[in-house]
Amino acid sequence: MLGVKSVNTAAMRTDRKEVGQGIDTGDWKPFNMVLGLRDSNDEKLKADDMAGDPALLEAAYAIRDHYKSGKVVKGVIGTADQWNWELDRLNQIRSVYKS
Repeated sequence: MLGVKSVNTAAMRTDRKEVGQGIDTGDWKPFNMVLGLRDSNDEKLKADDMAGDPALLEAAYAIRDHYKSGKVVKGVIGTADQWNWELDRLNQIRSVYKS
């Protein structure tokens, strides 16, 4: 898959719940982080995602027919320091982030 953009699927925030109210990952909301990046005016960037390089994406997509071990598609890469095999959680990530 060619990453049109990458999103951090680990940055989440929750509303306060008291002890004993349980955990519901369905209530978790993406947390937009200020990245350690700055624009040309030296201002911090707030980003929901990081865009792929358009020229590199087009170059790779132009030669997609040469790749014979599967199908080359454009899409969103979801990235996190998580090793999660819960299919409901993975489907939730796909739904929220369109990854």
